[in-house]
Amino acid sequence: RLPSSGTYIQLGTRASFPGLSRYAPNGELTQPDSFVVTTHTQKGHPPVGVIVGADPRATLYAVYALLEKLGYGFYLSYDAHPKPQTGPFDLHEWRLADAPLTPERIVFNWHNFLSGCSGWNLPEWKLWISQAAKMRFSSVMVHAYGNNPMAAFEHNGQGSPTGYVASTFRGRDWGTQHVNDVRRLIGGGLFPAAVFGADAALVPEEQTVEAVTKLMQQVFAFAKSRGLNVTFALDVDTESCNPQNIIATLPESAVIASGGLRLPNPDTAEGLAYFRSRVGQLLQNYPEIDQIVLWFRASGTPWINLRPEDLPHAWKTEYELTLQRHPQIQQAAHPPGLFAIARIAAAFRKILDETDRPHVQLAVGTWEYGFLTAADVFMSRDVKLMSIDQYNVLAGEAQNIIRAISSHRKVIPIPYAQDDDGAYMGRPYRPFENFALLLQGSGSAGFGILHWTTRPL
Repeated sequence: RLPSSGTYIQLGTRASFPGLSRYAPNGELTQPDSFVVTTHTQKGHPPVGVIVGADPRATLYAVYALLEKLGYGFYLSYDAHPKPQTGPFDLHEWRLADAPLTPERIVFNWHNFLSGCSGWNLPEWKLWISQAAKMRFSSVMVHAYGNNPMAAFEHNGQGSPTGYVASTFRGRDWGTQHVNDVRRLIGGGLFPAAVFGADAALVPEEQTVEAVTKLMQQVFAFAKSRGLNVTFALDVDTESCNPQNIIATLPESAVIASGGLRLPNPDTAEGLAYFRSRVGQLLQNYPEIDQIVLWFRASGTPWINLRPEDLPHAWKTEYELTLQRHPQIQQAAHPPGLFAIARIAAAFRKILDETDRPHVQLAVGTWEYGFLTAADVFMSRDVKLMSIDQYNVLAGEAQNIIRAISSHRKVIPIPYAQDDDGAYMGRPYRPFENFALLLQGSGSAGFGILHWTTRPL
């Protein structure tokens, strides 16, 4: 019931507070994540504030948009606060309506660096997620290498080999250097102990999988509590994500040979069971996942390097007919490998559907845009294509490539915010000018922003 006097705010969605829809008569609330903030007056009463969203997340966005209009600023690392105001509560600036220019807005983090999420505990993850919601992102995305402890799985009595989460004590790769005591470094007084790293990285090695899984379960649950979707990028093509000890338990009829390695054939009963274990255990650990991205490399890995003669006999006829129907891809990079990854994607879709998770979306992703044309030919139309724009070419050649595909399939470009490979210290890349127009002109279904650290941004 509404108060009989005083100043108050009506807040909700069209579904939770149907009476608020009359304050958006021009169709502002027809689009997901759209919202209206306004006021109305009744004779003899103070003005009433109205905040209404098309859905719950839109209502949250409306509150943050209103706060920005009132002087707040929301950034990846912090909030900017206006000076406190004195005087009576004032609703005169409460006039705004908005809707997203693009439906999918992903903030993407990547385990590698101690300056990024590899060094985070739950409070840092929560800050990142909270700020992403304030900035009106729609989804958080993380990536797992094949040996990342958060993506461990078992099959046929064998467990996948797992690595570590980097710290200053363990994990010398991607520019992470070891020191015997971080407190001895210049500025080392910032550190409370000899080793810097996430708490989950500092447990005994045999406890790493449990600790990292528990941390990420809390992370994804918190993302959901802030209205954000969860996208999980899962490596499928490297040696570490094709654990040979598990694949050795499969019969030869269910195995594909590539470069001295054995790969599970998803079109066989035993190969499908292997992938069913991987997908099932991932979603059992993280039921919040809304989207899985099968991640691969542009070259040099056993799946993408498959040759036509390596393909199973049952695939060869379909592959050759596809090349005849689409001669433009015969000169593209790695058509056999992309054909095979499309079979993995089809297996994932089958598993998701048969386990009553048809709502979980599926995508494939890698670096740059060269794979898009061939992937578009081989992949089912419901599979999205994601491309990391490492060299900021979205303003150039990528426009035509994406536009040719986006008429019938969702394509998501993911620009770098800053580089990695030891060059992630320093100022980020200069943002694109007219980014929204680039997305619109290419027909992109959304965008992601890939970052390694929060503070430089």
